Amino acid sequence: MYNERLNILDVVELANKDKNMQDLPRRIIKLGEEYGELSQAYLSWTSKNNHREKCRVDVLEEAIDCMIVSAEIALSLCKDDLFALRAAEIEQMFLMKINKWLASKDFPHC
Repeated sequence: MYNERLNILDVVELANKDKNMQDLPRRIIKLGEEYGELSQAYLSWTSKNNHREKCRVDVLEEAIDCMIVSAEIALSLCKDDLFALRAAEIEQMFLMKINKWLASKDFPHC
């Protein structure tokens, strides 16, 4: 069990050392499944009836599952064999996307 403060890319890489590009279609389908579970948990939690008794923690859990599978996909799409270079490519793309979101007039500024 991993109990230290974690970097999601490090942990996903450690857990999936044998993954390769051949697994990519399955990972993308898995992300769709996880997103469906996230949507279902949110809709149940925010429903007046909430007959599935979902709560904020259930929604958070499904969001984390989506993040993990997304990290697996991102790592498999990076070109380099060295993990550090793949992680750097993902971090660079992440920062570019965050800056784009922040510059967007549609971004919900708090």
